[in-house]
Amino acid sequence: DGIKEDGEVYNLIGSFAAGIQEIFASAFGAVGYAGNAIENAFTPGELTKEEQLKQAENSFWLRLAEQGHESAAKARPQYDRSKVLQFASDVAEVAPQLAAQLGTGLLTSGSSLPVQVGTQSALMAPQLFESQTRNLIEKGVSPDAAMGWGALTALIEMPLEFIGQKKLFRLGDIRKATGEQAVKDVATTFVAEPLTEGLQGIKEKAVEHVAVGIEEGKTAGEIYSGFVKDLPNILGDSAYDAVLMFPFAFLGAARHISAIRDGKAFNSSMDATRAAWEPI
Repeated sequence: DGIKEDGEVYNLIGSFAAGIQEIFASAFGAVGYAGNAIENAFTPGELTKEEQLKQAENSFWLRLAEQGHESAAKARPQYDRSKVLQFASDVAEVAPQLAAQLGTGLLTSGSSLPVQVGTQSALMAPQLFESQTRNLIEKGVSPDAAMGWGALTALIEMPLEFIGQKKLFRLGDIRKATGEQAVKDVATTFVAEPLTEGLQGIKEKAVEHVAVGIEEGKTAGEIYSGFVKDLPNILGDSAYDAVLMFPFAFLGAARHISAIRDGKAFNSSMDATRAAWEPI
């Protein structure tokens, strides 16, 4: 606590640390929720909502996750006067997650598509699942139902997540890209991840409205009306999430331009070498 706006470097470090803590907290939470679901599957009868909440309170992994989330909240600075500093702080918090995804992408870049998808899913799915499950429980959805909606959220978001990361980090070889294709590669790198991140926020909120609406006994029409009413706020939040990705998209695009230039130099040197050896 006690973080001030005059210690920006330390605050950015705190935001980065908060991002790391959130990754581990989400993993612990996912283990806890999954463990409760397995336990309930082998328990005769159905637990009431109160019993499910008590079960969650007694879970070692969920208590550990909650401690992690609380610790991250304390490390996360809040800027009341500077939107620029708040944006920089939010970018720093996102950085560990993208670094982890980049690392797994590089490790599996030469592997088959199923291996790439599997490793990215193993990294991202638990976080998506835990985040939505925890969010819905806080909004009054029963833990068992929240876990189902959390799993659905992870399932529908993983394809977009993988596409965005693949475009951002370009797991394949791009050195041979020239001309129009090179421009397309750089453009898609700059746009893909922010766009997919924004769409994910909209889908998360859509699932949230449906889950909470069903829990409260609302009709389909009431759920739809509530979502439409909340849509301006949803679009605003999703747009901000998308903008957070632009610094990383810019770095990815710069890397592509550098790789394309290196590729041209490499190809030119190879052409010169072949030309020199042809008379021989």
